[in-house]
Amino acid sequence: MIGFFAVSIHLQKANIIRQIFKKDKNEKSDLSLSHRGN
Repeated sequence: MIGFFAVSIHLQKANIIRQIFKKDKNEKSDLSLSHRGN
């Protein structure tokens, strides 16, 4: 049970990190797109 709990916490952390990383990547691509448009 404790092991399952630890895994679920780890997955939640990984999910949050992935979302932050994806958001950061999206903002960077938006910047490069708008820069290319000018």
